[in-house]
Amino acid sequence: MSFLSRTLSRTATRTATHTILGAPARTPRAHRPLALPLSCSTSRAGGWAGSRALHFQAAQASDSEVSRVLREQETDVLILGCGVAGCSTALKAAEKGLRVVMVTSATDPLDCNSFWAQGGIIYKASDDTPALLSEDIMVAGAGVNDRKAVSKLAMDGPGCVEDVLLRLAPVPFDRHPDGSLALCLEASHNRARIIHWRDHTGRAITESLQETVAAHPNILLVSGVTAVDLAVAEGVEEHEDEPPQKGQEQQRLNHDHGRRCLGAHLMRVAPDATDPVPVRAAATVLATGGLGDLYEHTSNPASARGDGFAMALRAGAALQNMEYVQFHPTTLHLPGERSFLVTEALRGEGARLLNMQGEAFARRYHPQGELAPRDVVSRMIVSEMARTGAEHMFLDISHRDAAWLRGRFPAIDAHCRARGLDMTKQALPVVPAAHYFCGGVVTDLEGRTSLPGLFAAGEVACTGLHGANRLASTSLLEGLVWGVAIAELLAKKRKDGQDALWRKVVNTAPLAPIPHSLGESNQALPVAPPAQVEAYMAEIRRTLWEDVGVVRRPEGLAYASRHLRRVEAEVQAFYTSTRLSKDTVSLRNAAETARLIARAAARNTESIGTHYVETDTEEEEQEQMLHKAVL
Repeated sequence: MSFLSRTLSRTATRTATHTILGAPARTPRAHRPLALPLSCSTSRAGGWAGSRALHFQAAQASDSEVSRVLREQETDVLILGCGVAGCSTALKAAEKGLRVVMVTSATDPLDCNSFWAQGGIIYKASDDTPALLSEDIMVAGAGVNDRKAVSKLAMDGPGCVEDVLLRLAPVPFDRHPDGSLALCLEASHNRARIIHWRDHTGRAITESLQETVAAHPNILLVSGVTAVDLAVAEGVEEHEDEPPQKGQEQQRLNHDHGRRCLGAHLMRVAPDATDPVPVRAAATVLATGGLGDLYEHTSNPASARGDGFAMALRAGAALQNMEYVQFHPTTLHLPGERSFLVTEALRGEGARLLNMQGEAFARRYHPQGELAPRDVVSRMIVSEMARTGAEHMFLDISHRDAAWLRGRFPAIDAHCRARGLDMTKQALPVVPAAHYFCGGVVTDLEGRTSLPGLFAAGEVACTGLHGANRLASTSLLEGLVWGVAIAELLAKKRKDGQDALWRKVVNTAPLAPIPHSLGESNQALPVAPPAQVEAYMAEIRRTLWEDVGVVRRPEGLAYASRHLRRVEAEVQAFYTSTRLSKDTVSLRNAAETARLIARAAARNTESIGTHYVETDTEEEEQEQMLHKAVL
């Protein structure tokens, strides 16, 4: 009996037990559609001919129209994803004269991970230095960070913020009456260096970036299109200058086979979509975000299923640090609802963690208490829940002024009040949830992967910056800094004549076929039953949450690795025998990525950062320590 037949009958029960999965996905505010003729031509003189605001909504067009628009584009840069990493790459590349196509599977481009970031983005304090920020990043990352990547972020970060977020796409960050930027403190930072817009900084940044993207004549934004696979050619003569040093084994393999990424196979997100369309580009940038939705409890949107990781793996790019899944300590715990992030900034402003008896417990576990690194705070909450038999802990900031709280954290206040909670008067029920991925597609300091022609930025990339655990408010800045770096490298290659060298290869090299179902037309295949897709996703989420979660055990990791390998095999067979759709493409990617996470976690026996492996001896020692502390 297959896994699917065993689990379909349990799906309803499991969904009822873990009610957080049954809630509807969060929807960002309505995006103002921008007009675009269905047919766009290109102009070598610079820019796209036709319209100033270039946003093509593929979901509202036919397959033939989508195919025509995509095939007509002779683009320099193809970007998959439209969050901070994708937008910053697009804007800086377009500013330097490169033609950019940026695609997203969402019908509303604001439906991306970056939109949901709450706390803020690192800038600089008046008495700050790159060394001080680097120290905080290294401590949070358990000292296994790539020091060159840490130095790059610390050195380049403030300049990128000023160039892109204050000049190119001005973001309305909170300011003091004198006009200076308001800075706040977050956990594990030694300075108040975080700039923000209320408690929804990701929204302000994403809206500003996307509005600027949509108005740029060198950028075509295509929504409602999903990437099925990267477009790869083999037997291509290598002309890369200064290849990256990371992922050397995979890099050598790609070099030996002349393998190169030349774009992606794209498909319209619609029930009647036909076969994928290959879109060629001299450079392809993965900016696809993270994988939080592979876990039962997550602060991420439903679209965060690890698409970029799986596509990169299939194309031949190296991945690393796949065991380092960061769990945010505080998401709102309300049965029947999807997790809602309660920002780190609340603890930076003095919020305390309380158990069911109203006792502050954080300093029993760590001298920094609530301001310890995220992995530590997540484990202390889980440990206290286990010790007291509680389903959640509490986060209390009701001692602060009510008017100030509502002004500083309006989104959290509104979300809570709509559910009968008032954070100005009561403590909020909280639990940890999967939040950010610290591993991913290996890149160098300029965003190059081990596969020539493929670049990566943002959460999908593993620059080595975060080590084993991410410091608060580094995520948006990393996407920004590496997005700018990729654009600058591509502009330099064009100036040096390397782009012209590749133009003929890009347009003529034969692409490797993408596997589906022995060449059958997509419409000839049966539609994948939604219940089967959800049954597989439910099993993936349950397995990762229970066995590859906040606290891990060797036997659980071994089981998860074996089980998810079997699930992936079943999903692959299911994928090739049913009609291609956004759901089946996403399911295939989710199963592959989940298997990679479990395998990496099972192979790493050392507890470090977010990868905390508990043995029987460690559990006994911890219980003795807590017993003494309570007494």
